Amino acid sequence: MSTDLIPTLAAARKAHQMTQAQLAERAGLSRMTVQRTEGGDLDPRYSTLAEMAR
Repeated sequence: MSTDLIPTLAAARKAHQMTQAQLAERAGLSRMTVQRTEGGDLDPRYSTLAEMAR
């Protein structure tokens, strides 16, 4: 997986002034999933990243 994708998604979330909880709610994910993905503790599925990006 590209090491640039997750930091780019996190930067986009922050640029839109969204919290991890807000992103999780909009994407239908748990806040913990967003937190662990952004923190590098989780190797997410493509579908998870697609929902975060959407």
